[in-house]
Amino acid sequence: MSNIIQFKKRKVQRGIVAPNGIMAVNGNNLFLERSYIPEDIFYYVMYWDKIAIPTSSLIHIGLPFENELGSLDILERPTLPATGSVDVARHVHWTFGEIAKQKLNDENSDWIIHHMSGDPIYLPEHATKKDNIRLKITNALPIPSNDGNFSLNDLLEFKERRASELEGLHATMDQFLKKLNSEEIDAIRKTELKRFENAIVELDKTLFERFKIIKKSDWEVTLSPDIPTLLEKAPAIVGAVIADNYAEFNLPIITTITSIASMLSISKKFGITFNQYNHGDFNLEYISSARSENIIF
Repeated sequence: MSNIIQFKKRKVQRGIVAPNGIMAVNGNNLFLERSYIPEDIFYYVMYWDKIAIPTSSLIHIGLPFENELGSLDILERPTLPATGSVDVARHVHWTFGEIAKQKLNDENSDWIIHHMSGDPIYLPEHATKKDNIRLKITNALPIPSNDGNFSLNDLLEFKERRASELEGLHATMDQFLKKLNSEEIDAIRKTELKRFENAIVELDKTLFERFKIIKKSDWEVTLSPDIPTLLEKAPAIVGAVIADNYAEFNLPIITTITSIASMLSISKKFGITFNQYNHGDFNLEYISSARSENIIF
């Protein structure tokens, strides 16, 4: 038996720092457009381990699930003191930027800045080119629905089950950020960002929508790299699909599946089909799984 002690690889904590609400900047003025709604907080919870939303000693805006997330050590509401006579909006703006700068310098975790408004609201001294590109990448991530079909606990349980897929998504975004940062031509950078956005949108183009023969929550269809193996399994696949779908669809299922069997492999679970924008460099399984469980639409 080896005497070498085995250490578990430490997972990098990923955090997001966001302003006190949905803000807009006009010149030197900061405006609160609206406070956060449950979908906003679900979005932060779904993709990040930690959430920091600074508050101000001059004005505090409460958040959905604030107490629950605070007790779970997921959410923190840091603040900085205001001294003397200060403008409330300026203090809120400055506090957010200073807290964000502290988080970005945290050597033990990976923090990013985010704004639901889509446009950066932080002061120039708090911004970097890398942060601006990261914001554009994360803005492509779909927001979970708050239609009452799942709770905060359901979302946290989903996130725990799909932890490896979430890490794969973050690794994809890290590599994509590295690629965009090294790209000198702005037009190519914009084209690549649009490809990433389209690759996520294309996740919902399922076989159900293309051929109207399979329920999208039940089956995964992908381009098959191994045609001989597929053909060997085709009879079992056809039988399973008939069992699940014959009563629901009045279609010649055997004929239809036989005709596409040389192109497709079919397995239980919803997934990606024909994603023309994903060149094999985007791991989007986490988002695909969230669609299959009706967390996002």
